Amino acid sequence: MARETVRVKELYASGLLRQLWKRGDIPGAVILWEAASETEVRAALDTLPIFQAGMLEILAVVPLEPYPGFAN
Repeated sequence: MARETVRVKELYASGLLRQLWKRGDIPGAVILWEAASETEVRAALDTLPIFQAGMLEILAVVPLEPYPGFAN
């Protein structure tokens, strides 16, 4: 886990990983990324030690768009 923590902090410092939330209902996490593409996110995920060890299951990568109601 020490290597994982170091890598997560590096991704956070780079601005690619924006937020990381631990789920409160079941084991797991939600990660908010800021990237130009899903490919960029998946490349970053590939660098996580727990992903490399086969211990991280990606359930969904969902692109988000700004809420238009705040544009007024």
